[in-house]
Amino acid sequence: MAKTIFEFDEFEDRDDINIIVNRHKLVTALYELANLRRNLYKGYTNIIVVKDNEIVFKDGRALKEYNTDNTEEYINTDDIINKIDGILEEINSLIN
Repeated sequence: MAKTIFEFDEFEDRDDINIIVNRHKLVTALYELANLRRNLYKGYTNIIVVKDNEIVFKDGRALKEYNTDNTEEYINTDDIINKIDGILEEINSLIN
């Protein structure tokens, strides 16, 4: 079994070593962010559709009948922030 030994003299070096050791967490977070971006682009999130200043589609269900003319789509900001926070939770200590 392979063994790696890190030697460092200063506290700043410790941060660099910590990033190297936890690189799998960084790669996983980047992969999840890429998937989130892809899902947003393809519309696979909870989209709110508004027509004539009334919500007609929310959280995957139609509240009223509508056609696509003069409709606007919105994404719930809190949902996106919560998803990003969940992705970055494990690596915040590495990037701050």
